[in-house]
Amino acid sequence: MIKKIKLGYGTYKVKQKKNVKLQGSEMRGRIDFKKDKIEINKSYSKKQKKVTLLHEIFHAIEEHFGLELTEQEIEGLCNGFADIIHQNPKLRKELKFG
Repeated sequence: MIKKIKLGYGTYKVKQKKNVKLQGSEMRGRIDFKKDKIEINKSYSKKQKKVTLLHEIFHAIEEHFGLELTEQEIEGLCNGFADIIHQNPKLRKELKFG
């Protein structure tokens, strides 16, 4: 899994952890904006970890651009984007930058 995500002026460190918790509840992943850190629960499948990372990236985008999205909207965007990328391999190539 990727170790860093750059967005705007910052860089988020990405770490896989055995236990990812928020307020005592186990989570698939979480983002800490103060520490510029994304944690992904490593007990899930490879596919689920990728989708979770994408979910946390959408939270980073939301924060960076001052959006106010609900968790349901984040989840819908994440799952929709992941599905489009998965089902359209040519699109993945088309979207490569640089």
